[in-house]
Amino acid sequence: FLKGAAVGPRHERPEEALGVLAGMLSDDLHGNILSARAEATAECGRIVCSLCARRSDKLQRYAARLACLEATHWQFAEHEEIAVAGGFVGAGVSGTVPRTEPVPYGEIPFDRGRLDVLRDLLAKLEVQGFHGVVKITSLSAPFCLTGNATDGFIPAAPISLASKCDVIGNPFEESLSGQQRQSLAFANLIAGVRQRTAGAITVAIDNAGSARPNTPYPARTESLTAGEWNRAAAANNRVEFATEASAPQ
Repeated sequence: FLKGAAVGPRHERPEEALGVLAGMLSDDLHGNILSARAEATAECGRIVCSLCARRSDKLQRYAARLACLEATHWQFAEHEEIAVAGGFVGAGVSGTVPRTEPVPYGEIPFDRGRLDVLRDLLAKLEVQGFHGVVKITSLSAPFCLTGNATDGFIPAAPISLASKCDVIGNPFEESLSGQQRQSLAFANLIAGVRQRTAGAITVAIDNAGSARPNTPYPARTESLTAGEWNRAAAANNRVEFATEASAPQ
């Protein structure tokens, strides 16, 4: 019909008029639908962008808060570690509460884990500008041991009776001379801090023997096991770190 010859208004049939009207309505409806769809798409895009921006802003705020909390945590942890290690910052002349490190049977007291503790401790003291003495004291404990003087002694099996132990003592500790009680690395660390600080920080080493146990030993009954006894001995065989501050000279 649309491609046919033109006709006058008087010659139009009802079907042709309806076809023209339908075409007009179709074009108008198609245009409105496309326009509405485009507007809806644009609006959705704006909403999505707005939500993304809000979410990004929230994530940035959360990240900033987390960074602040982590910084606070590490600052608190560092100060707490310094305090636990002996209250080195601003320590009074009267001294501090000692920090205790265990010494497993068969290890020399001033080496290994105690070397690591001293290294960290001295580094913190240097940063804080500490002046004074770091006192390091070894304390021994009698263990329930099995073995002999030729082959050596080791802690007895935990389930064995304490009454069956070959020795209750600390023959390894007793065999050490003064110089053998510390490793070369330990001695070098002590000498190094004295040299770097021009004598502002010094380290004093002492041996207190077994006279000051901090954990009571169980009563020696017939049912007492080596494990029960050696748990107390392991707690008492230790090295203590303490500081005594002095006025800068």
